[in-house]
Amino acid sequence: MKRKEFPNNYNMIKNCPAEWFDPIEFTTFMHWKIDGWEMPTEYHCMIRARNHRTQKVTEYMYKSGAAAKKKVKQLIDGAETEFTVCTHNDIQHLIPLKYVTENDKKNYSI
Repeated sequence: MKRKEFPNNYNMIKNCPAEWFDPIEFTTFMHWKIDGWEMPTEYHCMIRARNHRTQKVTEYMYKSGAAAKKKVKQLIDGAETEFTVCTHNDIQHLIPLKYVTENDKKNYSI
């Protein structure tokens, strides 16, 4: 049985007038949303993967470090998926070498 997709409010928010939102500096936003991620304490990590062939994005939550390592190995061995691993202390983004762009090389010293 296929799981029902989680609904979101993207279109409702996108269609709101800009003046409904308080302006925020880019660096403030980055510190708030990027540096301020939080995961429930019972989870070890979250993995968000994007398959380059299908463009499908899948998210995995793991309570066990061993299970997360097994999934990372599976994603690396598949070589079709770029993925981000978030723990309570760190975020790492991994891209298969064949999908690395010139922009990636310039921005990430690849």
